[in-house]
Amino acid sequence: MAKCDCLGKFEELRTPEERKAGMRILMDTVMPFMTGETTIGHAMSDSHPKTIEAMKGVVYRIELTQKTGRYEKT
Repeated sequence: MAKCDCLGKFEELRTPEERKAGMRILMDTVMPFMTGETTIGHAMSDSHPKTIEAMKGVVYRIELTQKTGRYEKT
């Protein structure tokens, strides 16, 4: 079990290049942790370069300035 408190600042990624870079990092580093042996494939992860370019909405970057917490095995 993990408990974590974080402080930081966020900023909007405004240019298409910043948005693509941010989403690529998210898809390449976070998505693998959200999948497992029983996970069903999804278009967002299966074809993510196309998905990133087609996405609408706002993308933010969060810079963590302070982190505290602990991890306990149960």
